[in-house]
This record gives sequence, C-alpha cells and structure tokens, in this order.
Amino acid sequence: MLRPALLFGASCLSVAAATLHVNVKGDDRGEGSEAKPLRTIQRAAEMAQPGDTVLVAPGIYRERIAPPRGGKDGAPIVFRSSEKHGAIVRGSTPWKPTWTKVAPGTYTGKVDEALFPDDSHADGGNPFRIPLSATPYGREGQPEAERKYPNSDPTLSFNLGQVFVDDECYEQEPKAAAHAKRAKTWRYENGTLSIHFPDDVPGQHAVEITNQRRLFAPHQRQLGFITIEGFVFERCGNQYPANFWEKEHAAWQHAGMVGTRSGRNWVIRGNIPASPTASGSTSATKATRPPTSRKATMARPRARAGTSSKAIPWPTTAPPGRRVTTALTSPSAVTSSSGTTACVSQARSAGKAPASSCITPITPSSRATWSATTS
Repeated sequence: MLRPALLFGASCLSVAAATLHVNVKGDDRGEGSEAKPLRTIQRAAEMAQPGDTVLVAPGIYRERIAPPRGGKDGAPIVFRSSEKHGAIVRGSTPWKPTWTKVAPGTYTGKVDEALFPDDSHADGGNPFRIPLSATPYGREGQPEAERKYPNSDPTLSFNLGQVFVDDECYEQEPKAAAHAKRAKTWRYENGTLSIHFPDDVPGQHAVEITNQRRLFAPHQRQLGFITIEGFVFERCGNQYPANFWEKEHAAWQHAGMVGTRSGRNWVIRGNIPASPTASGSTSATKATRPPTSRKATMARPRARAGTSSKAIPWPTTAPPGRRVTTALTSPSAVTSSSGTTACVSQARSAGKAPASSCITPITPSSRATWSATTS
C-alpha cells in the first residue's frame, strides 16, 4: 500500500487516497498492497485514513472490527467486500474439546476463556457467562420474574452464547433434565458446555461456539463518515434490547452485531446479517430513556419468530444456506439520535425456529440484503 505524495507549489502537500487489501492468506506485517495483503480487517482499519478503501477478499474473517477513526466529509473510510457477500465476518470459532460422555448422545467439554479475545466489555467477553435480558421461546424466566411477570420461573436463565454443529444452530436448554431428553440442544454451566448430539460420535461433527459479542463497532463513540458494503456478518453473542434504558440494569445495554455507536454519516449497504443472538444493527448503544414509539415492541421477545415491526420493511428471501434475521432497506431505518437506541432486533421468519438464540432458516431460493444510513 503506497500513498503517493503530490506537491502543489511550495507549501501545499496532498496525499492520495489508498486502497488497503485484506486476504485470509495475507499477513498483518504486510503493507496492505494487492501483492502483500493484510490478514485481518482490524489491522487494515488501524491503518486506514480518511478517503481510504479497505478491500476485503472472499473468505471467513473471525474477528471484531473496531475502527479507531472515521473519515471526513467527502472522504469516508470505506470497508468493502471485493466480491459481494464473499467476505464473511464470523463471530464464532471452532471448538474441539476433550469430550466426556455423560449419557447417550450427550457430551461435555471445558470452555477455555482464552477463546474470547475481546476484553472491551465491562461484563466480560464470554457470551456464555452473560445472562440474556429476556427469555425466548415463549417461556417466562428469571428476567421476567425480576419484572414481576406472573408465572415466571426465577431459576430459568438463558445466556448470550450460541452453538453450531455442522453449521446448524442448536437450541439452548438451560434445564438439565430437558436437555438430557432433547437432541440438538446445549447448556452451559460453570465453564462446562454440554451438547446433546443426535449420535455418539461427537468427534465427527464440526462444532463452533460464538466467541464475539460484536462484529463491527468502534470503541470510540461518534466516529463519522464510515461505509460498510457487501459483507456477510454472522454469528454473534449480543444482548437483546429488553428494558435497556434501566440504569439499574447496565448489563442489559443493547448492542447489535454491527453498530455505529452514535456515529453520524455512516453508510451500511448491501450487507447480510445472519444468526445474531439478538439483533443485527444498532446506531446508538447507550440509552437514557425508552423510545416512546417502540416501548411495547421492545419490552420482551415474542414467543415465536414471525412477528415484526411495521415501521421496518422485512426481507422474505435469503441467499442459499444462510439464516437471516433483520434487513434494513429504508435509508432512514436507522438514525443516530442522541441517547436513543434504534431497535432493529425483531426477527422476521419464514419457518418454525424460535425467535432468539437460534435463527430461522430461510428457503434456499431466497435472498436478502441489509442497508442503512445515519445522518
């Protein structure tokens, strides 16, 4: 990556915008040129200056991208997949523990905390240790008991984690007895993950667990002029926006897998969000009051997927083999407002999968993209 300097007169120096190349076969010690690409999008984000383009080759990138700076008016920093939907930012990692059999089909393994590299969260980087702020699948658990909902079970608590076996999202079942009876479920307790497989050969399955709580979001608030274009963002252990405005529940702060963190003049277009625990995108992740027009919708998850807010146009299609939740198609669907989260977490589905923790499969002949701008 070279930045040719152009001299105009004796006192005005202009530096041309650069293109930083990223490739799964690259090296972060490289210069970011097409011949010597970088390995991670994060390294390119650290190098990028206003006006630059980060061009990402097809492949799976297991990382969180947190750009340290934004662009400028007329010179945004652009993150673009070189092949539309070819670059996949994935928030899960392969997991190959030493399996211990506890029952037919049910095996456990220890989860190493070193698998969770993002230490920027106040409550830790391991989504399996973070309670979900609302109970999915039409059940009433500990969060609802705390809110004085009738017939709630204070011993029932879900977490933000996800487990994928051969690319299928298994369902979380916190109750040990129910987990033992149902194949394709999992539960986590005190650093041990239990998976109920449909057979007794766990080593023959490809298991991945979510190890990121966000996928693209700066640590610094109010960065501006950033464009994200043509990516797939998938698998992320993020929080559901239930009563996130309550100061006494700081852990319920909502964060989408992609978020602007109150940034302005972002353009997020032509991306596919797939399999977040809670939501695809947020513009602001800190709230001081509930948004009056959305309070009823966001108070708790639906019993089953299939409902959506009429304020947001929802996709009916998805690319082959993808599991898609939200898709923002209106340029004004997400706006960066002071202290208010623009909630886009309600999922629309075409199948029977639950509304949270496992995302609904969409038909192979379908396709959907996700676009938004902030101003």
